[in-house]
Amino acid sequence: MTRFFHIAALFLVFLAVSCVQEEFQEKSEFVSDEETVALLEFTHSDFERINISTKATLGLVPESRVQNMFVCIFVGDKRVYAHYFDAANKLDDKDQVLEPNDPSAQETTGHIMIKSPAFTGGTIYLITNIDADMVNISPEKLNTVRTRSDLDDLTASLNQEITSRNGYFPMSYKTAIDIAADGTVTLGSPISLQRMDAKVMVNIRVATDNELETTEDGVTTKQTLKEFIPESWRVVNLPKGAYVFGKDADYNESGYFSTEPVVFETKGSQNFTYKDNKGVSHTVNSPVNGFSLYMLENREDAKASVAGDYHLRNKRVKDADGEYVKTGDKWVYAPEDATYLEIKGEVIMTVDVSSEAKQQQLSAAVTYYIHLGDFIHSETGGVDAKDNYDVDRNTIYNYTITIKGVSEIETEVTTSNLPG
Repeated sequence: MTRFFHIAALFLVFLAVSCVQEEFQEKSEFVSDEETVALLEFTHSDFERINISTKATLGLVPESRVQNMFVCIFVGDKRVYAHYFDAANKLDDKDQVLEPNDPSAQETTGHIMIKSPAFTGGTIYLITNIDADMVNISPEKLNTVRTRSDLDDLTASLNQEITSRNGYFPMSYKTAIDIAADGTVTLGSPISLQRMDAKVMVNIRVATDNELETTEDGVTTKQTLKEFIPESWRVVNLPKGAYVFGKDADYNESGYFSTEPVVFETKGSQNFTYKDNKGVSHTVNSPVNGFSLYMLENREDAKASVAGDYHLRNKRVKDADGEYVKTGDKWVYAPEDATYLEIKGEVIMTVDVSSEAKQQQLSAAVTYYIHLGDFIHSETGGVDAKDNYDVDRNTIYNYTITIKGVSEIETEVTTSNLPG
């Protein structure tokens, strides 16, 4: 039998109503002896997009599918409802779908029906896409939950140390809830499912013909950038696990892993304008090489403020001989466990030396280190926040990195919120 899906692959749709209080008031806890039937509406919260100007990932539809859902309600420490919804609960006929979703919309909506006692002062917990290949959580494990603290402290860890996903994204949400005897639902906030993953997208372009001049002992050297040939990229300090429901602190006990170097996924070209060191604008057509990945949240505090200087974010520790250290603390300002990219390639440039008659073409092997984070916040009106090394769940980080020389890259950040 052909099945039709609501919100890509969803469950039940029923005729009932729910409401949300603008400010959910603290209520005394009460659980009735009588059961009632209630409808819950939920959406998925689209990735918050963070565009950072410095194809293992999927599109919006697979990232938003809900294949199954575990719902649990506590009133105080008493569990009054727990149920696992799966394929058996899906609608068989598209005509049964109430208010079908617009496939082009950023927000999709689903409904589930629950049968529980009427109560006040409850908390509802929802977890979707359980038993994904990437995380070690299952309906059987969830059924062992007996207290609210069990759910609040519930963790999930990656089964494989990789940065791709199979289109099965665990999502979660919790909020206050009351269910009246007539089935009316009052929520502390609308149920808007949030993915545990962050999504990182990176594109690298070249400020072609950018000139850098240095003068030493009366000799001026001018380097003119011609090309960047990408070799590989890898990610360092990826968390192995996370709390299922977001907390102020991360699940650091899970540990970290790093990926092996791999080649870039995409290649194209782009017209863009950059400013040289003298403030003059240049418009060029540049090759653009890119890659993308998923990762669990990793929020780390800077060792010290970089005082508004972006390049200090990635400053490395040197030993007494001026060599970069390979053991112990490696970063001057960045947290040792912060997630960063390691990008390798070859820079091609022409070099003019004032004391020599000939222009030379040289190449140099380069490695760029770029710590992740949102270092310009939309919440602060675009003000620089260069001490930020946080990678948040349910967030897209879109990095565009402009190479301007062997040791110079430029990174800009803009942040925008999309509707959930």
